[in-house]
Amino acid sequence: MNRRCVLGSMGLLLVAPALAQSKKTARLGMLLLGRLGPLNDAFFAELGRRGWSQGRNLQVEMHVTASEQERAQEMASELVRDGADVLVTVGTANAVAARKATNSIPIVMLASGFPVESGLAASLARPGGNVTGLSVYAGTALFSKYISLFHELVPNLRNLGVFWGYAPPAFPQVETDLAVGAMRSAAQSLGMNFRVWMNRDGNDLAANLAAADTARLDALFVSAGGPQSVPEGIEKISAFCEKRRLPTMCDIAGLFFLSGGVMAYAVDVNELGFRGASFVDRILRGAKPGELPIEQPTRFELVLNQRRARALGMTIPPTMLIRADRVIE
Repeated sequence: MNRRCVLGSMGLLLVAPALAQSKKTARLGMLLLGRLGPLNDAFFAELGRRGWSQGRNLQVEMHVTASEQERAQEMASELVRDGADVLVTVGTANAVAARKATNSIPIVMLASGFPVESGLAASLARPGGNVTGLSVYAGTALFSKYISLFHELVPNLRNLGVFWGYAPPAFPQVETDLAVGAMRSAAQSLGMNFRVWMNRDGNDLAANLAAADTARLDALFVSAGGPQSVPEGIEKISAFCEKRRLPTMCDIAGLFFLSGGVMAYAVDVNELGFRGASFVDRILRGAKPGELPIEQPTRFELVLNQRRARALGMTIPPTMLIRADRVIE
């Protein structure tokens, strides 16, 4: 069933009343993977600071693809028919769906993976076409960074498992190939055995948990996405890691990290929201999306869970504690 809502009043401060009164109401269509509270909050707060206020000069319509990814293009087409001035997407597959629905209405990616490799832009510096916005990965180097951080956290790490949730259809296959390939290369260069379990849905997760239970593992990397981002899946993976006494690393300091993660290295979602709003603002003021370079994140947060580490009987290196942006005691 299509889940659709029109956002109610955001209670945002209007700081440019002259602009608001001189413009017709702008229509924003959003195609999201889920209800991403912190990202949405930062995005709408920054729009408010730039003079765009829900109920005054901004109308917002939202579609959430969630488990209906196969209907993403249909949802995007509906937003186009409803007269959206700008489409805002989260997730590369949603940006692809929006691009298939229109090649003229501007599309702003609040979060994407590899937009060039996914055919959304000619280049990051000069996207061309009608798609621009933000990439959360800053290239494949980020995935090598995950491995080096994990090796620093667990110096004797030899057998690394990966539970990967960024799988088709919600995420293009090319992104999985690039990301996992970079991680595998980095792990092998450090002499690690590397094993990946791809979790597209709950059935995959159940089967892979059973398979991983007999595998030799020293640690587990758990991405967000798919069944790894919903409460039931998080509970199952957390129970598995507790049973095996595995230190875990996450790419988002979200629910799984809070329940059982030791380390997270993640893009600052507030930065994504703020920067995404700047794209929308400039486009609503007349900028062409194809001329706005796609931006990569400038800030990542290293978050360490000291409490979880102690429960596992492990010691986080002091050099990492000093560098951490946040430490959960």
